[in-house]
Amino acid sequence: TMLGSHAGSQATTGEYNVMIGSLAGSTNTADENTGSRNVFIGRQAGYFCGAGNNNVAVGYTAGENVSTSGNVFIGYGAGAGTTVANRLYISSASGNLIYGEFDNKLVGINVTTPTQTLDVNGNARFRSIGSGAYSGVVNRMADGTLTTATSDIRLKENVSVLENSLSKVLKLRGVNFTWKANPELGNRIGFIAQEVEAVLPELVFTNENDGYKGVNYAEMTAVLVEAVKEQQKQIEALKAELEALKKIVKK
Repeated sequence: TMLGSHAGSQATTGEYNVMIGSLAGSTNTADENTGSRNVFIGRQAGYFCGAGNNNVAVGYTAGENVSTSGNVFIGYGAGAGTTVANRLYISSASGNLIYGEFDNKLVGINVTTPTQTLDVNGNARFRSIGSGAYSGVVNRMADGTLTTATSDIRLKENVSVLENSLSKVLKLRGVNFTWKANPELGNRIGFIAQEVEAVLPELVFTNENDGYKGVNYAEMTAVLVEAVKEQQKQIEALKAELEALKKIVKK
């Protein structure tokens, strides 16, 4: 099915193709577009596509000069010149937005080199999150990958017990506060990242996207545990001294 000026020109041996738009699925050389089961819609969509099969290209020059198979190209210039098969491109004149690899089951947003099933280059927002049971806490790795909060000894080395935790805890300041941008959230409880950084720099991180600092509250529990243990030793020592004084007084 060919509709438009020179649509399907030189596409003589393929079958079950749909080419709609000026120069859609055509070529300007003696070479032929010999692919089958393609859908090209838009001016020069699928232009000079050689022997590619099972492609869908919608938009001006979408899928232009692509001879691979199993691709989906949507938008202005989407996927033009792609040399790999089984790809997804959703784009506009300002650039590519969504990229996918059907064979590897990978999807990227604002990135064309995804390394995970979903790879997002930028902030993600969930408008609502339901309540329910959970099986693990989620952490963010240095490269942005989400993982469970793992504490397995098999993944750790250079392990040592925290020292002087009590003195460090005594230097911390717990505060009440409200968020400037979200006062409707009401009074909150926490720390000031810059103050914690001066005492326990290991617990403070800086967001590379905006430069704001944050506190790793989960790891703070290890410091508190050791502080309590140090304090308990002091209490036990005082109790022993008190018992000794009681014995002296009785004599």
